[in-house]
Amino acid sequence: MTSLTTTETSVQYKISLAELTLNELKELSLEDLIENSRKYGKINLSYFVQGWHCSLEMYINVTGTEVKIRSEFNHSNSKEAVLTLLFRLKETIQSISATK
Repeated sequence: MTSLTTTETSVQYKISLAELTLNELKELSLEDLIENSRKYGKINLSYFVQGWHCSLEMYINVTGTEVKIRSEFNHSNSKEAVLTLLFRLKETIQSISATK
């Protein structure tokens, strides 16, 4: 789990993105989503002519292995792009865990 301190309330709470449902993820702020995504890899949020896009290059400890997760380029807002990415991240983690 990731420890996160909010600047507004200075209260610490723990978030494990992989354990949250999509509805629970939607309740988090964009900043919280991005900050907590960093533990899984390098996150990139961009705006292009066709809309928002989010990608994450996962941290993998296997030589020669690379995992990249992406949303589409057509999201109407930044949070929607990040949520799409996180939903795919959850599916990826569950899929990898199921193969153990």
